[in-house]
Amino acid sequence: LKKNHKLSQAVQFYTAKLAPKYIGPFKIITVVSPVVYDVADMDGNNPARLHITELKAFRSPGTSFPLGIPPSQPDSEEYRKAVLEMKERKRLWEEEKRKAVLEEDRKREEEERQMKEIEEARKKRQEKAKIQEETKKAEPAEPKPTPVVLPTLKPLPTPLFKPLIPSPKTPTPNKPLIELMCVDEEAKEQPPVEPPTLMDAGEEDLIIYDPFVPTPTPSPSPHLDTSHIPSLLELDLAMPVLEAEMKTETAPDQTPHNSAPCVLDREAQLRVIKTMEEAIRLEFQRLQKKEEKKNEKKLPSLMDLKIP
Repeated sequence: LKKNHKLSQAVQFYTAKLAPKYIGPFKIITVVSPVVYDVADMDGNNPARLHITELKAFRSPGTSFPLGIPPSQPDSEEYRKAVLEMKERKRLWEEEKRKAVLEEDRKREEEERQMKEIEEARKKRQEKAKIQEETKKAEPAEPKPTPVVLPTLKPLPTPLFKPLIPSPKTPTPNKPLIELMCVDEEAKEQPPVEPPTLMDAGEEDLIIYDPFVPTPTPSPSPHLDTSHIPSLLELDLAMPVLEAEMKTETAPDQTPHNSAPCVLDREAQLRVIKTMEEAIRLEFQRLQKKEEKKNEKKLPSLMDLKIP
């Protein structure tokens, strides 16, 4: 009731603004929509459904005619015009109502179509995920890699470097390298060492190869003297000098008709050995000077300081 009262006030306000030729009061019978009303005169006679903008055409002078035209003039021009306007308003209202119903049906169908598409897409995704899961379960598991088993060879007891001339058992560091490499009588009296042979690995020698476990290094034989073997640093330093000396010795013999390998004689071997000895001595002096300079740069410790 409160809502209808407010709408009635609004209708009266718009009537005062839009219908200055309004004759007589009227009342609202039914509220069709916020802008469409079923109105009549104060006695409830002459009902009509009008838009809020069409209220200026409503007349209610107290007669029984809907538009307020006296029945004594049914053939007048005003009567015919009023009837045509009423029919036109009715047609427009029915057309507007039909369009509103069609638009509402169209929106409802569009919403139903969208919901149906969403549901179909969801079902397709579920079916695809289910097929992928079944395929993944049906695939066989990857086999684990088997360890590689390799046969091992027994280590060789001989050292990696073997000199051309054997050296005595107990060399003294004061003697030159040439005298240390001379043949000793005691070395000749030792029994000859048989060369080792590669033996096939038996079942007890088969091990599982592991790259992170170091392989055992062969230990030298106790009756072999390895004190005469130079270090890797000495060999690296003497290698350029040795190559230059060999090129100098073999230069005259390299002719197109001579294809036999070159063999150094005793004097050439001695010259090469002297060159190696000199290179090792110079390198030792250089390293010794470098160590002395490093020790000079160090600060004295608390033990070296003499407190008075």
